Amino acid sequence: MMRQLISVCVGLVLFGGLHSAAADPVLSGRILNPVTSAEPVAGTRDPSVSGDGRFIFFVSTSNNLGVIANGAFNVYRADLSGATPPALSLVLAMQGLGNGNSFAPSSSHAGSVFAFETLATNLGGNQSGFSDVYVSYQISLPQDEIGFDTTLVSRGVGGTTPNGASRNASTSADGRFVAFWSDAENLIANDNNNAPDIFIVDVDGGLLGPTERVSVDSNEAQITGYSRALTNNAVSTAGRYVVFAADAAIDGANPGNLEDVFIRDRTAGTTNLISKFSSGAPFAASSDQAAISSNARYVVFRSFQTGTGIGTSRIFLRDLQLATTSSIAAPPATTFCQEPQVSDDADIVMQCSSSLGGIQQQAWFRRGNDGAFFRLSSTPMNADGNGVSGNLTDLSDHGDVVAFDTDASNLDPGDGNSSPDVFVAIEESVLYAIFRDGFE
Repeated sequence: MMRQLISVCVGLVLFGGLHSAAADPVLSGRILNPVTSAEPVAGTRDPSVSGDGRFIFFVSTSNNLGVIANGAFNVYRADLSGATPPALSLVLAMQGLGNGNSFAPSSSHAGSVFAFETLATNLGGNQSGFSDVYVSYQISLPQDEIGFDTTLVSRGVGGTTPNGASRNASTSADGRFVAFWSDAENLIANDNNNAPDIFIVDVDGGLLGPTERVSVDSNEAQITGYSRALTNNAVSTAGRYVVFAADAAIDGANPGNLEDVFIRDRTAGTTNLISKFSSGAPFAASSDQAAISSNARYVVFRSFQTGTGIGTSRIFLRDLQLATTSSIAAPPATTFCQEPQVSDDADIVMQCSSSLGGIQQQAWFRRGNDGAFFRLSSTPMNADGNGVSGNLTDLSDHGDVVAFDTDASNLDPGDGNSSPDVFVAIEESVLYAIFRDGFE
């Protein structure tokens, strides 16, 4: 049973797309104040879904979400479980309000651990003066209240101040590892490639382990090119695998590319090319925005590769079990897509540009078992949203809960805050079970 943290006044609207006998996602509505049912006055953005689908993390500057806002973006966690009292179902997910903006949370499977990037300087540790990466752990407070303990992850060697920015946090499903991008040169010893890198830290229980560089070749040598922005689903369940994009001609990558997608196996100590055809031939165009499924079977990424049999969406799916790469077709009436995320069942969420004039980018869902498409950012009359949707999207491990942010004001007839909002979509069978349990 889930409670009304999300507005359901949009009704049971099936997303635009092909309908089949398989369960369809249903647009359930926006994140609201669970006690007052008021819409966040300054809106919400940057959603992250826990792997089990119970929690939605987001950021907001709204002053009507329980904790008095301080003008900065802070991270909140919404609990969709009906077993949680309303007063405890929406909480500040940091040890206190930050004095600078926080962005892009990345949740563990259970939602009890998450990482984020922030410009705040009052959360503890030796901050860089730029953006830093933190991890928050759920803790119990008096009177059954819920709080979070926050710890700096992007630390210089010996706990010194980092000499560069750290961003793009990604949390493993078990909550033990946090990966991130950084252009700091003193997070590890002998970092002298004069380029940003990808790092990972064991954050188990708040006792942080040493910082490990992930963007290396199979001989553990640093790569000379730049590592690119990390997605918030770049780490597999137990932290064994990390996917990233970099300017690196390793494992047969085409040296003429600006960047390629790689997978680092931290157990085997290998780094292998992902942006390649099923034949093993490397792509000859840039690839980036890699995300991995929690079970480490699928990697989804964007590429500018063209050719026979390749669609216009620019989204590709690599099946690591079958060693195949598939070009994902573009959804109906769309062209290019970006920012893909993938579930353990090969469901994909992404943002796509419309092929029709005057239509903003929309958020889309592609079901893995049959390839059916569903427009997430649909109005009650099944029209496109009137603003950009899907700058950030996320989904649970099995794709039964999806979240996306949007500037559109016509997805919910009650939307009057003139601000971005986070919307939630729930698989049809799950949502109907919720209504049977009395959710309304």
